[in-house]
Amino acid sequence: MLGGSTTQGTATSTLDKRWANRMVDWWEEKYPETKFNLINSGIVGTNSSFGVHRLTRDVLIHEPDLVIVEFSINDTPGDEAQIAMEGITRQLLSYNTSPAIMFLLLKQSNGTTAATSHRVVGQHYKLPMIDYANEINEIISSDGIASINNLYSDGIHPNDLGMEYISKMFHKELNLIYNNRPNLIKPIEINSNISSPITANRYNKTRLINTENIIPSENIGWKKSIANSWTGDTSGATITFDIQGTSISLIYTKFNDKLRGRVDVWIDNQTPKTLDGYWTETWGKGFVFTNLANNLSGGIHKLHLKIRTDKTSDYIGNVFELAYICTAGEIGSTPPIAVFSEITDCFNSTILTLDGSDSYSPSNDTITKYFWKLESKPKGSINEITNSQSNIAYFKPTYNGTYTLSLKVYTKNDSSIAVYKTINVKTKNTKPIAKIGKNITAKINQEITLNGSASYDADNDKLKYIWQNISSPSKSSYQLYYSTNSKAYTVISSGSGEFVYTLKVYDGFEFSNPDTISIFLGSSEIEIDDTQQKSAKEILYVSPNPAKDDFELRYELINNSNVKIQLVSYSGTIISLKPNGIEKAGKYSKKFNIQNLNIPQGIYLISLTINNKAQTSQLIIE
Repeated sequence: MLGGSTTQGTATSTLDKRWANRMVDWWEEKYPETKFNLINSGIVGTNSSFGVHRLTRDVLIHEPDLVIVEFSINDTPGDEAQIAMEGITRQLLSYNTSPAIMFLLLKQSNGTTAATSHRVVGQHYKLPMIDYANEINEIISSDGIASINNLYSDGIHPNDLGMEYISKMFHKELNLIYNNRPNLIKPIEINSNISSPITANRYNKTRLINTENIIPSENIGWKKSIANSWTGDTSGATITFDIQGTSISLIYTKFNDKLRGRVDVWIDNQTPKTLDGYWTETWGKGFVFTNLANNLSGGIHKLHLKIRTDKTSDYIGNVFELAYICTAGEIGSTPPIAVFSEITDCFNSTILTLDGSDSYSPSNDTITKYFWKLESKPKGSINEITNSQSNIAYFKPTYNGTYTLSLKVYTKNDSSIAVYKTINVKTKNTKPIAKIGKNITAKINQEITLNGSASYDADNDKLKYIWQNISSPSKSSYQLYYSTNSKAYTVISSGSGEFVYTLKVYDGFEFSNPDTISIFLGSSEIEIDDTQQKSAKEILYVSPNPAKDDFELRYELINNSNVKIQLVSYSGTIISLKPNGIEKAGKYSKKFNIQNLNIPQGIYLISLTINNKAQTSQLIIE
């Protein structure tokens, strides 16, 4: 299964309620003696342009027999949707397992869909299609369901009932195919002739690249992340890659975080394009595909990214995450990757083991040669690397100072980019000192700077910084940013009391003793209590949800009570919904106009506070 959040099953109550799992049920009922493996490659917020580039990694590597493709909710109708879906189709049809292909054509509850673009591709290649987008309204009408909104959790993601209808449509189509199957004595012969393409056929060959299968040719200020992406957080930081492909695109992340920033990106000498890593969406991190260039000449191209120094009023930071580089067309073979194991600063006459055993070829070619080199050394040093053409080499520095070593690996037809490590060698070391500063009194959702720049090392060794939160009140929440920089930032979004942070610094030889700082917060502005309300007969009811123009609140009071109604965003912004005050016992229905209240789109909590106790309900505003 290749698709977005609906394939992943974002809004289902349990995994077995996903359409993909319910579709597999049909196969298990028809063929009970056969074992079926479901590979669900749905990723939230992704479109077919991302899908065609991750097809090999997430689908073809499993050698599938049947692939179902679903991107009609996340795609934008038009040429790119057709080109990407045709790329997926043609790569699947030409794959050695000759998998069967089906399209699942979905839509949002308001009718938004790219199904028209996908349907053209499916019809051209004569693929079975589950056309939920065209057929679902008529189906539910005949079943007596008043509104298609009943099939969605938020207007975008089908709920359990929506998934049930999708699976019923699959069962119907599969039964039709099954009942009209030919009576075969021998296995059917696969027709390997593929129809001529109907688009530019840009994605006939694709490659998805991250930190695992490329090394930058230049890198100033960017780091690898645990997610195998590259992250830069400093104004002016640059990174350059040597890329082969006639079409080059990027996938980067957007996040609602004011420490996010922007980059300029360009290929060769082309005009830079600005990408923004910040957005106002509150549901999480999103993957964004952007095409940079098509119809490039064959051969190697330079891909450049540089973090911009200017900022907008929306954010204060520079963080930008490059998730993937996407190449297509004439992508060539992939050079091997040299992997140099970690080595640390050391004392004089220490024997260092240099390990390149994890070097590899993304094209599965054999590594035929390792080449270790001492690039620079202190004046007067005569030290050299031993066993320098093996995966394991050794180096014994006997002279104090700075050494730079490199590793390059080779296959039969290609070589890697050299990777470098620098070490400092000394006879003795002075323990570094971590210093933060005075304790801080702060407020909820205030950005707080933790400044460790007064830390020092008597030997002038370069310091690494490690910030941690070691204590916080119960039921509190916080975020810690830039935890490996001299200045870190924290935002405390809930809780009151003392939050304790520590800083340790490391000079390459030993850690400092920790220094500690406390941040004190008073009570938060609004108390959210999950316990059942004794003053209220029924829980808070909100309708419609999602809401576009107006929404209505309904609740009932048993006694005369002090009532306060507030709308709270997930970033902490509070909007008071008047009137508030003493209300008599009885049933209440209150309507609010979204435009009059000037409420932006997003996900909110409505808090109904009765006699200082609160109950909440989520509200989505479109």
